[in-house]
Amino acid sequence: MRQVMIASLLLVVGCNQQPSQPSQPAITEPETVREVPDTAEVSELHDDFRADSFRTPLPEGLELPFPYHRLNDNLLKAETSNPERRVYVEIRQMRPEDAEAALIGLLNQKGFSASGPDVVEGVREVILTRADGIGLTIKINPNHRKPKAPDATGTLHMVWQSV
Repeated sequence: MRQVMIASLLLVVGCNQQPSQPSQPAITEPETVREVPDTAEVSELHDDFRADSFRTPLPEGLELPFPYHRLNDNLLKAETSNPERRVYVEIRQMRPEDAEAALIGLLNQKGFSASGPDVVEGVREVILTRADGIGLTIKINPNHRKPKAPDATGTLHMVWQSV
């Protein structure tokens, strides 16, 4: 009985199938070549991005001499140490090396002197000090992996240590 039912099912399924048509290749859309936009188009793309600025001004009214997007801005007040301002920004629209040179030049005008840069795993670290005891550590990373700003070229981490 079971064999008769299976044979009947196969016969019904076989009769209901329509004659097969020769297969036709799938129609695909032509691949588009991705063009690099010119600088005017790039600036229009970045106009939509709203970069965050600092929550409060930097010490001594320091302004960063390049476009940036704030990622973190914290003030640490520990009982055993002096207050410390930590700022982490994305460098925008400028090579990290140029941003570093502009910032160090500005800090030299404010009386800071820089130690030679150290490079650890591609991150440049410069320590700046001033006669009154204020210290500033700058770390510049040109290999920013997950940028938030569409025109980010690297990151700058600043630790401002006051007396």
